[in-house]
Amino acid sequence: MYKLQKDELGVIRLSDMAFIPANEMNRDWREYLEWVSLGNTPSPAYTSEELALLEEEKEKLKIEERTRKFRDKGDVVSEDISTTTSTTLQTKTVYQFTPKETSDYVLLWTLEMANSNANGASYYQVDVNDQTVIGDGIYRPSAANYWMTISGHSIQSLTKDVTYTYKIKYRAGSNTAKIRRAKLYIVEDR
Repeated sequence: MYKLQKDELGVIRLSDMAFIPANEMNRDWREYLEWVSLGNTPSPAYTSEELALLEEEKEKLKIEERTRKFRDKGDVVSEDISTTTSTTLQTKTVYQFTPKETSDYVLLWTLEMANSNANGASYYQVDVNDQTVIGDGIYRPSAANYWMTISGHSIQSLTKDVTYTYKIKYRAGSNTAKIRRAKLYIVEDR
């Protein structure tokens, strides 16, 4: 009995688990070919369970590759907690992006907000080149210091070799506004 080798460069002889390379000069390979010519069939290189695991791993790699490509397009992350009692906008995250081609791009943002008091107002804003993309987004937590994830997107028509400056800003409406995990992503809209 034989088992096909995963790399298809030979077979495994199951009686002693010896690898037999696919080489006409090899006596063991010639014996294997004779065994096949008698109507025998080697075991597959992978069991159905192994194939399922391989497909799962391939899918994970595809997801990782898409994530890497997504992140390579342009992103910035500010994980730490920032606070303010000011009603004037404060800058949390700044990202400069220069597209390699003129095209439509998707601006994605996500952030977490809280306030020191229940129903205390915390505001956020997203700008590009000091022009507001979304302004005075408001969050009023139902409990003090309760964090809420907020996200959104906008389609931006960008010009090749022009630098665009994106900012996530925040301010207090009352009490202490808190922001963390502010992220900006920019990807080409294809």
